[in-house]
Amino acid sequence: MKSTKLNLIVVILTTMTGFICFPALGESISITYQLNGGENHPENPEHFIADDLPLLLKNPKKAGYNFQGWYNNQLFEGESVEIINEANNIELWAKWSDAIVYQINYRNVEGVTHDNPATFTVYDLPIQLNSASKQGFSFKGWIRDAANDYLAYYKFNGNANDETGNHDATNNGATLTTGITNEPNSAYYFDGGVRYIDTNTNFNFTEAFSFSFWTKLESYGPASQAGVLVVQGANYGNENTANDFAISSNIHEGGRIVFGIKDGGATAATNVPLNTWLHVVATWEKGKERRLYINGELKSTGNSPGGISFHNNLTCRFGAWNWTGWHEKHQMQGKLDLMRIYDYALSPSQILTVHHLEQGLWVDEGNIEWITEVGDIELTATFEIATTVDQLQKVNKTVIYPNPTSNQLSIDTERDDVVTTFIILNLQGITMLKGEFVSKTSIDLSQLEQGLYYIKLSTQEESEVLKFIKK
Repeated sequence: MKSTKLNLIVVILTTMTGFICFPALGESISITYQLNGGENHPENPEHFIADDLPLLLKNPKKAGYNFQGWYNNQLFEGESVEIINEANNIELWAKWSDAIVYQINYRNVEGVTHDNPATFTVYDLPIQLNSASKQGFSFKGWIRDAANDYLAYYKFNGNANDETGNHDATNNGATLTTGITNEPNSAYYFDGGVRYIDTNTNFNFTEAFSFSFWTKLESYGPASQAGVLVVQGANYGNENTANDFAISSNIHEGGRIVFGIKDGGATAATNVPLNTWLHVVATWEKGKERRLYINGELKSTGNSPGGISFHNNLTCRFGAWNWTGWHEKHQMQGKLDLMRIYDYALSPSQILTVHHLEQGLWVDEGNIEWITEVGDIELTATFEIATTVDQLQKVNKTVIYPNPTSNQLSIDTERDDVVTTFIILNLQGITMLKGEFVSKTSIDLSQLEQGLYYIKLSTQEESEVLKFIKK
């Protein structure tokens, strides 16, 4: 006989010690969660029925802590519970780690004093940041990176590692050199030979991407060829390849930086000077125009493909093609620094923020006075010159000449046998050159761009700041 309706089934298993009673089919069973200040995952049910088994439990979250498992007792004894297999009412306790210790990384703080913590936990919040001080400068504020959700970030501080730890690159012949802030071993130099840095990764973008980096070109590349700055796929330009892309320097039409995608669309290109630090950003978004920014300004646009199909076996490289037979023809000559890679198109405001931030310049976006959330954080100190010393001024018997000057600046302190340290800074307070001398010296300024600069002269007993113009 076949039953057509079942209202209640109670199964009793008799044992020597008693019986086990299973809930009736369809009866609601409860789960009680003890979260100890945490927040449960929205997919964890408070009630279920036997037909829902097995139930896979999701992890809750608690700001400043790591989740270590669900337990069926408040002493956290025995095995953690990951799956509920039995149709019984149950109470679960969430176990949390000790408070996570977060790091605060401070940038642009050479010669700076400040009384702020290097680490913190959730118990320390909120943290009010103290001002920083730097002799000869006025502190503007701390700023936070408004575009720190990068896929990879290569600062090139002594190596080619990725700040995220996920895409460490391999250097093949490039040499460490001074970077955008003029610190040693903070950028890579490519001498025009077969030198490149390989990310060992095919990022295989399908919807959007952005590349942001600084370059200081010494040439636009070999005659009739291109000096490759960034390439994904490297077969770009071959009619039989997929839609790879490249950002390159090019000698044609007076010297340009070109952002091209092998898709039949137009390239985005703009003329640029040599021997000058340039902030380059190239963005692409599916179905929209590709864009090329120089020093925070949109310089060129081009048609964008409906999609990009990358070679699966070709990785992203800096400094040269990675297509056998072509990489020796398309080498860059110059420097690369602070390479960021994103899997979305940066907005104009984000690009401008990065442009200012990586120079230690003040920006309204990202200004931070309090730390109110958990997580590692990087803060950049920003300053402005606080002196009004006139050009050609003689202070404490010091003379600098000629002023304005082209490539050489002479200094005469009339301080015999006294070591004087000099630091040349731009208007944003970034150190461009530094060194020391006794009594008098001549400084090579050929690598500096045209503009107004400050030179700070210091001995153990006194210091002074003078202005000069590089023409």
